[in-house]
Amino acid sequence: MSDVNGMIINESKKNAKHLVEYFLLNLSHIYILAILLTAPIFFFLYRGNEKIPQDYMVELLVLGIIGVVINGFTGIHNWIKNRVREKDLQNTGTITNQTKDTIESAFKLSQSAITVIFLLTLVIICAVRLNKGDFSKSMTYGLGITSLLIFGYTFFVFVYSFYNVSVRSYQSVIKKTVIATTPEGLKT
Repeated sequence: MSDVNGMIINESKKNAKHLVEYFLLNLSHIYILAILLTAPIFFFLYRGNEKIPQDYMVELLVLGIIGVVINGFTGIHNWIKNRVREKDLQNTGTITNQTKDTIESAFKLSQSAITVIFLLTLVIICAVRLNKGDFSKSMTYGLGITSLLIFGYTFFVFVYSFYNVSVRSYQSVIKKTVIATTPEGLKT
């Protein structure tokens, strides 16, 4: 009986850890999407001959730096988690979802790299232009449209990843249920 309670406690701790990790990843996703949506709004508002207020530039600069740090850590975390999952799949001999995992991993890594590069570029441009405050029309359109395109790609990657995580979780629950209800599973 104590072995069962110990297993339940261990599974509960493991699931709680995954829930906290999942919550933090979703929080970072929302933050990145918010920055990628804020940037085009910001640049499209001041695309004319108006001088961009310095307060807005400083806010965008700080938000961009925070976004680079958060997205960098999220990208590293996704890379480590996907490598561990690929090794687990290779060790267990399960090849059914390996191509989907590889595609998901490539999407996540490319999204993270593209977003970090864009946000770094945005931070550098805002830092250089902080004192001048004026952007050319082509620069504002370029930054705004690029940010919208990256926003669309990021949204696609997050939806694709969310779908794959839910499918994997559902399949895991089904497998555990089948193993627990089969005579072989009941003997262990």
